[in-house]
Amino acid sequence: MFAESTEEDWLRASIIFVSDGEAPIGDKFRDEFNAWRKQRKVKVISVIIDSYYNSDVSLKEFSDEVHKLSSIRTDSNPLALTIFTSLL
Repeated sequence: MFAESTEEDWLRASIIFVSDGEAPIGDKFRDEFNAWRKQRKVKVISVIIDSYYNSDVSLKEFSDEVHKLSSIRTDSNPLALTIFTSLL
């Protein structure tokens, strides 16, 4: 399912996943992905856009963190700082 690599290749790796929250995931994908990311210590930070209308339920099934974003205006939302600070 995923490209083979050594554990060292994934040490402290992070994935930022952006979604509208409208696509549920299957149990098989969730279980395989979670096993893959835990084995390689990969951190998943998800961002759900338009969170007032969409659900974050499926994102919580494979993410370490879920951030809700209803607007992408950088002058009023510190989301980028939150995400990149948490990667350190």
